[in-house]
Amino acid sequence: MFGTAFRKGSKTNGPMTLTSPVPHLLKTNQPPLEAEITLILEVIRNAKFELLRLEQKNQENVALDDIRMPYINFCSEHRVLLSPLRIFPEELLREIFIDVYNDEENPFWAPADAPWIVGNVCQRWRVIALSTPQLWGKLSLIPLGKETRTRQFIHFLDEILKRSRNTGLAFHLYASDIEKLPHPVLDRLVLQSHRWRAVAIEMSLSQLRNLSLEIRGKLPFLKTLSLDIKEYDMTKILDAFELAPCLREVEINSPSSLNDFLLDIPWRQLTHYKEFSFNVIGALRALRTASNLHSLSYTSRFVNSDTLNFSGITHATLHSLDLRCYNTRADNLDVLLDHLTLPSLEVLRLRSLSSSVLNIISLVSRSACHLKRLALFVSFREGEMADLFGLIPDVTELEINDISAADLLKRSVLLPQLQSLTIHTSHIPKSYPPFNDIIHSLFEYRGPSDSRCHPATPFSLRLICFDSDVCHDIQSALEGWSRPMGQLHDLNCSIRMESDNLKANARTIFGSKEKHLSKLLSDIEACQIDDAITIYSSRAHKTIHDICIRGSSKRKGNMKGTIAGQAQGILDKWMPLLVADIGKRKWISRGNNSLLFIKSSSIKYSEPLTPEDIQDIIFGSNTDLSDVEIFWPY
Repeated sequence: MFGTAFRKGSKTNGPMTLTSPVPHLLKTNQPPLEAEITLILEVIRNAKFELLRLEQKNQENVALDDIRMPYINFCSEHRVLLSPLRIFPEELLREIFIDVYNDEENPFWAPADAPWIVGNVCQRWRVIALSTPQLWGKLSLIPLGKETRTRQFIHFLDEILKRSRNTGLAFHLYASDIEKLPHPVLDRLVLQSHRWRAVAIEMSLSQLRNLSLEIRGKLPFLKTLSLDIKEYDMTKILDAFELAPCLREVEINSPSSLNDFLLDIPWRQLTHYKEFSFNVIGALRALRTASNLHSLSYTSRFVNSDTLNFSGITHATLHSLDLRCYNTRADNLDVLLDHLTLPSLEVLRLRSLSSSVLNIISLVSRSACHLKRLALFVSFREGEMADLFGLIPDVTELEINDISAADLLKRSVLLPQLQSLTIHTSHIPKSYPPFNDIIHSLFEYRGPSDSRCHPATPFSLRLICFDSDVCHDIQSALEGWSRPMGQLHDLNCSIRMESDNLKANARTIFGSKEKHLSKLLSDIEACQIDDAITIYSSRAHKTIHDICIRGSSKRKGNMKGTIAGQAQGILDKWMPLLVADIGKRKWISRGNNSLLFIKSSSIKYSEPLTPEDIQDIIFGSNTDLSDVEIFWPY
């Protein structure tokens, strides 16, 4: 039998000593036996009872946390022993591991995503990981250089290739311009070319041509290819991947003009093509010859108009089109749009200041397509956007660079299927109180006159700003907050600067050296604040909340006497004012660069607000978008 949960304390009826009845299970992931489960449940119950007794006895004891934590930790450690993960079948765990690591949208690993992370959890998981070759088929970025020529690294690579057995390989190779080939890493990977499945290569053209001699015609399972060509010699042909029968997804990044006659790939069988270059020859060839092309993406800083002298192209299967040019003087994407007919197009993303809404109207009318997702960063005049909306009633996601109140007011803007509207803006909307009313109408009116619109259709509206300070200014205007000024604003600026310096110097916010920060917080405590608007407009609540969050992550338990504790005291003093003002709030900040209309979130004022809702409304929430998603038009 196992020992009891506690040994009795002294005659003074002090706290009991915690003793685990199953210490051997605390160091493994083995499932408990039936008898052990009974004991575990009993000790958890006893620990909770003892904790309740101590709390009732020591209600006025300021050091209660020091007494409570051992019992709380004891219960947590033993509840883990009852986790269903401990009795998961091996086959199910294996499938979960494979599903996590085989992310088709990100076929190339980051260094931290290695399978031995799973193997380090426990002995059982290590055995499963070692016997699952699919977990070892992805390699992190491999720079071909001096550090990867060492015997130690080659041994490491050989072991990975051995553990992956015959499963497909995904890897990312990088070689500087001065790197001389051959390279032992490349030699080993070439021997496994029959296993290549997803490959990203950053090399010069001459290096790639040397590789071509080794792998041409030896890539039976290659499906995804990403090429970053550092320079392009217009007199040489790159045909390393011409004979790859399974190749479907290709991404090309070339700093100069890409000539389709000098890049030989199996164009006809492609389903996804992405290119960054200085002309559209590759993209045009994909459109002309890849009859099953599903998505096309083309990005450039210069679109050569000489390459756009072609007759119209009709593509029957293209589902997604992404075109971007970041040069206002040499854009010319409008010419390309005017030559395309795409009847199956459902997703369109366009960043082109030479193009206008009229080009999109022409494309949609000519193609008779049913767009579902539309993202535009183009030039337009008042009224044009509403004309476009009349042609795209099936759109569920819309992203645009600004929109006039006149367009919003038109009934046609109320797209019946619209679920998400994102507006990129760099300035405060004109006549912002009416702007709020117009936005509110988008939620109140969900198309009862249109049978296609379900009244329960969810709808979210977001404003995105490139500059975080402008984002706050826009929120202040939309919420009706005054311009930041006065003592609280000045103190907040000083605290932000001091706090940023502490973070930059990798120092904690609990040391005696932070007296200046403590003095600034004391000055804020002394401020007489009697309304929430003063707090919101200064942004002091966010700065102080950030200090609390950082402090709680650095120190567990009682924070009395610390900088974080001082900051928490200020927030506790302000919270009644901030909570009382919640009913007036219309926007929630998401990260530093976006605002979400309050009815766009899960928060419903018709229901009691949860503590999490209150926190999100007052302090904002973490961003749910990556930088790539936020800043793609800029």
